[in-house]
Amino acid sequence: THQSNPPVFLAHGEMDNVVNCDETTKAYNRLLKKTLMIEKYIEKDLYHSIGQEGLSKAINFIKKVIK
Repeated sequence: THQSNPPVFLAHGEMDNVVNCDETTKAYNRLLKKTLMIEKYIEKDLYHSIGQEGLSKAINFIKKVIK
């Protein structure tokens, strides 16, 4: 069977009070074994949202993927 290894970018607010930030680290560690291209960004002082820095890093990741 064909296995797909899509690129993955994970971003999370360090102070997220809805989903614990550790869940992103756990997901990253599991996905690290399954995908060739993965990045994780944890933004300090950010709750359950996307900050400007995380958005910028996500855009840069997408640019790398589509090259």
